[in-house]
Amino acid sequence: MVKRSQTSKNTAVRAHNRREQIVEAAARLFAQHGFDATKMRDIADATGILVGSIYYHFESKEELFFAGYSAGMEYVIAAVDRAIEGETRPLEKLEKAIIAHCEALNAERALLNIMLPTVPETLGEYRDKINRMRDEYESRFKAILEDLEIIEPLDPRLFLINLLGTMNYTRFWFRPGRRSAEDVGREIFKVYSLGLRPKS
Repeated sequence: MVKRSQTSKNTAVRAHNRREQIVEAAARLFAQHGFDATKMRDIADATGILVGSIYYHFESKEELFFAGYSAGMEYVIAAVDRAIEGETRPLEKLEKAIIAHCEALNAERALLNIMLPTVPETLGEYRDKINRMRDEYESRFKAILEDLEIIEPLDPRLFLINLLGTMNYTRFWFRPGRRSAEDVGREIFKVYSLGLRPKS
C-alpha cells in the first residue's frame, strides 16, 4: 500500500514537472515568434515531447498560452501583494508596489516573456480571461491611488494608464547592470510621485 501511494506521488510529480517544462518552452517560443506563428510541433521539438503528449496536458495552444500567461501574472501579483502587506501609508505603499512590480516583471523567468501589453486576438475565450486577470491586478494600483490626490491638471485615469505602461515597458529595455530593477522602480516612483500628494 505504501509502495503504491509512493508510486502515485512520483507519477504526479513527473506530470507536474512535464507540464511546467511544456509551459516554459512554449512561453519562450511565443515570445520569440509570436502566438500565431508558433505551432504545437515547434513546442514538441523544443521539449523533446511528442505532440500527442502535449495534448494530454493541454487541449489547445490557446490553453497552453493562458497557462503560461496566468502563471507569470500570478508571480507578479504575489510579489506586489507581499511588498505592500501591512503598509498603510499611501505614498510608501505605491513605491513598494512599483518596485515589486518592476523586480518581478524583470526576473529571469521564461513565463514573463509573454506578459505583453497586447494580447493576441486569436486567443478566443482566453483573451477575455487574461483581460479580467489584468484588470483585477491593476485594481490594486487604482486602490492605492484613490488614497492619494492627483495634482491638477493631471488626469487621474490617464495617470494610472501611464504609470502601468511605464512599469510594463521596462520588460522591453531593462537589462541588469549598474542599475537594478529596484533602482528603476524607485526612479519611476520618484517621477510619478511629483504629481501626487497625500489627501488632507
